[in-house]
Amino acid sequence: MATSSLYLKRNDTRPVLQVTLLNPDRTAHDLTGATAVTLLVHVDGSVVSRAMSIDDIPSGIVSYSWVAADWPSLKLGRHRMEYQKVGPSPAKLTFPNFGYDYLVVLEDLDDA
Repeated sequence: MATSSLYLKRNDTRPVLQVTLLNPDRTAHDLTGATAVTLLVHVDGSVVSRAMSIDDIPSGIVSYSWVAADWPSLKLGRHRMEYQKVGPSPAKLTFPNFGYDYLVVLEDLDDA
């Protein structure tokens, strides 16, 4: 999985974050048996954790739809993101496995 960046203006709830979880050999990670996938965003020394939707099990596609309640936790700037799958085996697996994706939060000029 090549690392990538998602840009959002502060307080926006679109675009939806959608990612394909890839194995180290760049094949899609099959999510059969997964009990959860969690979005983790590192912000100011803390980790913001959000449950993701599993959109396509065999293709490893997951998504997160931003909501207004996310914004008190998310600050302006560039933040590391990763995705953790739980179950069945291995019990926990983190993507991307060699780095991070990034969430870039930009100022919304009217801050509304």
